[in-house]
Amino acid sequence: MPNSKWAAPTGSPQDQQHCTTESSHHGAALKPRAKKLRLLDALLTGPKTSFELEKAPVFDHCANSTVSEWRKQGIDIRTEMVTVAGYGGEPAHIARYSLAPKAIEQATRLTRMFVSRHESL
Repeated sequence: MPNSKWAAPTGSPQDQQHCTTESSHHGAALKPRAKKLRLLDALLTGPKTSFELEKAPVFDHCANSTVSEWRKQGIDIRTEMVTVAGYGGEPAHIARYSLAPKAIEQATRLTRMFVSRHESL
């Protein structure tokens, strides 16, 4: 018997549409925060390297792009190049990101706004 998670859909197209629509409504309430907001939340707790931002709970594998998006929106995120142990212990030069002091207030306001908007759903 195939794994039901990957099995082909059964039933009429109308049943499939209803199921898809219904599950998307439930999924919206359970949807995790957007990657941009997860990165901002992480930086509110202190500086993070790109390696740290790849892991839970942020899961941002291209933090430089996300940081660039925030900068375009006026959030001052600082970048410092640091050397860490990479593959096989070889040195790796990676970015460590932090919020500028004035950006902390902006970031806090943005994340609170997102939480209050989604708590009312």
